[in-house]
Amino acid sequence: MSDSQPVLTAPRRNLHLPPDALIGRHADLLRLRQAVFTDRRRLITLLGAGGIGKTRLALQAAADMAAHFTDGAAVVELASIANPADIITGIAEAIGCSLPGAQQPEQALLAFLHERALLLVLDNLEHLLGPDHNEYLSGFLTRLLREAPQVTVLCTSRERLRLRSEAVVELDGLGLPADEQPGTVERADATLLFLERARQVVDTFAITAENRAAVTHICRLLGGAPLGIELAAAWVRVMSCAEIASEMDRSVDFLALDDHDLPLRHRSMRAVIDHSWQLLTPEEQRVLLHLSVFRGGFRREAAEAICVDALRWPESSEHDQRLRTASLLPILSALVDKSLLRRSADSDRITRYDLHEVVRQHLATRLALDPAVEAAIHQQHARHYATWLAEQDQILKSERQNEALWAITEDIGNIRAMWRWAVQQPDIAMLRKTTETLHWFYEVRGWNIEGVALFAAGAAALRELAQGSAASDAAQAAYYLLVTLEGWHAVRSDPAAALPLLHAGLAGQRQTHDRWALALCLVTVAYVQIFVGDYPSAQASLEESAAISEQNGYPWVLSVAHVVRGVLETLRSDPQVARQHLQLAILTARTVGDPRHVALTLNYLGLAALSLGQADEAERVCRECLVIAQQHQDRFQMSLALQSLGRVAVARGAQAEGKALLDEGLAIARAMGDRWLEAQALGCLAQLARAIGDTPGARAQQRAAVQAAAAAPQPIALDELAALAELEVGVQPDAALTVLAYVRQHPLSPPSARIRAEQHWHEFLRTLPAERYRAAEEAAHSFNQEQPAALLSLFL
Repeated sequence: MSDSQPVLTAPRRNLHLPPDALIGRHADLLRLRQAVFTDRRRLITLLGAGGIGKTRLALQAAADMAAHFTDGAAVVELASIANPADIITGIAEAIGCSLPGAQQPEQALLAFLHERALLLVLDNLEHLLGPDHNEYLSGFLTRLLREAPQVTVLCTSRERLRLRSEAVVELDGLGLPADEQPGTVERADATLLFLERARQVVDTFAITAENRAAVTHICRLLGGAPLGIELAAAWVRVMSCAEIASEMDRSVDFLALDDHDLPLRHRSMRAVIDHSWQLLTPEEQRVLLHLSVFRGGFRREAAEAICVDALRWPESSEHDQRLRTASLLPILSALVDKSLLRRSADSDRITRYDLHEVVRQHLATRLALDPAVEAAIHQQHARHYATWLAEQDQILKSERQNEALWAITEDIGNIRAMWRWAVQQPDIAMLRKTTETLHWFYEVRGWNIEGVALFAAGAAALRELAQGSAASDAAQAAYYLLVTLEGWHAVRSDPAAALPLLHAGLAGQRQTHDRWALALCLVTVAYVQIFVGDYPSAQASLEESAAISEQNGYPWVLSVAHVVRGVLETLRSDPQVARQHLQLAILTARTVGDPRHVALTLNYLGLAALSLGQADEAERVCRECLVIAQQHQDRFQMSLALQSLGRVAVARGAQAEGKALLDEGLAIARAMGDRWLEAQALGCLAQLARAIGDTPGARAQQRAAVQAAAAAPQPIALDELAALAELEVGVQPDAALTVLAYVRQHPLSPPSARIRAEQHWHEFLRTLPAERYRAAEEAAHSFNQEQPAALLSLFL
């Protein structure tokens, strides 16, 4: 044997699989097998972020596929190799090739591999892909594939190799639970891994009703990253799952482990991320720090706005914008290739980028080390999104509403961050600039609960600035608008707290010079005045709002005023009068183009038509409303339209169809947390049950309607109470009589409820002794007029 030849040894399979079974990843294993055996790719990069499980999957894939290669499979650990030239010795050692001193190591290795059929795993390759080393590594891999035609190379890396022969298999986190329901959580791959690792330290650990939500939150926060899940699960011996989740929300630092059998850089999530950080250029580091202020991803133009100070711009010139775009894009691409940034796009949408939450937290911690820079970046972020959101206002209130809804929803995390920043300052102009758009977005989306919290925070931040003799008109206008809209979004869930806010906001707004805000406050308050039965005040508010809007050129607010006037007349007038106002409203709404206005008007036009006995017309307009609402994901209008269509079906005798429609409308109302809609839907279902002879079912549904109406404006509760009295007359006549007396004497009873109560009251007069009436009236007086639902206690 010549000294010029390497010593040939038996093929070695240095595959040291961990003792634990691989959880999940079955689809990823199939993808790798397809790339190797079906697609015949010989250079495959398993690409993913640090801690995502690339090494574990590569080891399993190599073990599974080794038998298909005559010379088996070998794994080369490259983490400790700093000089790319040393990769030769690493591979030689892994495959059992002794390198002779008289021959160039690379030549000897390639000669050894020339006749070998081998799967070669190169693990942790990314740190050898920097600008100083990439040319050598790329050249070596190209020569290896050429000189060793039966060798297949599987690399794991956080960065693409950028070779033409490369096939990339991207690796994401383990499967996450779709919800927190029993069974769903336990079957998800991510939670299965958490459970197994937790049992390694506490053998009695189990996923229970008490910890299920916390385990789900931990796995979601980590994006299903196996390393993070394993690190988190190890702490069940010292913390509850809820405590682990709480700690992780603040920082991932606590996840460091002392297990010395793990590589140093795997002992904590911080170590994993630090390892990637050290591989970046200074410019990439600066950009990545700037990107850490984003929440939920971002578009490239947003990154360009935020990262202005992170890049080394050429001297200013007329081509500044072009230079910025050209400078940032390669950096974003490089960060994507290094798996620190993720890119997502489809054929219909603009490319977006995002950071894994754990990576973002780590970067945010780094950024906080320089408070001045951190503050400047957050300010840039807030200003960009405030300007962008204000630009969406006209789109949101037009026939392009769906486009704006999608765009705002997609960036809602950044918008929330912008709002928090404006509140913390507080920035009066920014809050005022974005309030209108956010209000209508939350209204159309049905996100009223979030709207309450957001506007309450804004109002609290401006309260001191808006009060006192030194308060500016701008501060007062912004403050009182926020107070009004806080009240508006709270009306459906907590009317007792909402009504004072609405009235206080309107009263304060009258003292400012912001006419647009005043017009909006008036029409907002008017809508609520309608549903508390104060029709004269509602009409006066609407007429004032319409006058201000006409004088100042506010077509959108004018459209709202006309639409709400149509609602008012539907409730207090005969159907013919209501229809006249609604026809004006629909013309105005279609001219403005806001689908919300059009849908609401169509709904009430349908109810007017149904009252006039025109079922076909009612169905036509309500179906148009439903289509518009579905197209724009307007859940409030969807629920209302489904209820109206359900009533049409019942009126035609199609009870099964009517029940299905009403049930669907009820489900949407409950999902929204809208007690108005819920009470109305339950009331309609009670009427349906009564129509088909199901008196017990009707009574149960009607009681539920009254209970739901406890959180709705009083006229709705009174209407449902009157309907309940009708059902209980033959079962509990004294209780029913008391309810009728209460509804008759209540100042806020709507016309429909009052007429119903009067009719049954006089029917009773012919059959019951006078003392029963006096007792009912006395009992009715004992109940608080502000709590109609309290009368439910009479029927227990």
